Amino acid sequence: MGLLTIREAALDEFIFEPPNRVIEALYYRFFREQLLQCLELSTDDMHLSQRVSALALRDDMAPLAEALQMVLERLSNRDAHGWSEKHVKAVLMALLVPTGVYGVFSEWPVGQGYADIYLKRRPPIVEPKHEHLIELKYLKKQEADLAEAVRQGGRRQVEAYLSQPDVARQGDVLGWLMLIVGTEVKVEHVGAP
Repeated sequence: MGLLTIREAALDEFIFEPPNRVIEALYYRFFREQLLQCLELSTDDMHLSQRVSALALRDDMAPLAEALQMVLERLSNRDAHGWSEKHVKAVLMALLVPTGVYGVFSEWPVGQGYADIYLKRRPPIVEPKHEHLIELKYLKKQEADLAEAVRQGGRRQVEAYLSQPDVARQGDVLGWLMLIVGTEVKVEHVGAP
């Protein structure tokens, strides 16, 4: 039906993937609505369009970080048991992708590494001031004493990404570190303004 395509096959085992970005966005929209419904929130409650607009028009990441924190705070301890950075990234992408303001890319190749999330302009829909590179770091609440070391490492990682020739040549990519400790989300701009 065009909702999935076979990426790899070996005998009777198949690895599926969405066939294109449109179907992928539909999956993220579905995931977002299911997540918010379980948490007794709605897209209207989250004001996601306004939050992403704040980033696109004013380079203000704080409203988006607040939305992520709102979702994480609504999760029960049992829901969050076994969570890792990839789970938090999936939630953030589910909040971002359906808005359509940016092309949202996971594990964007930058030099020898991969940025967790890259927000790319999607002209002519909207012309955000900048593109954004986001590095996520997630710690469980009981790992809070590691936060400063992880923060410093994350900053160095973002700085290294921003110094890569392809990114530096573009000249309008803002770097962000999003440090999540338990349900608390802290965001900071990294690099030149």
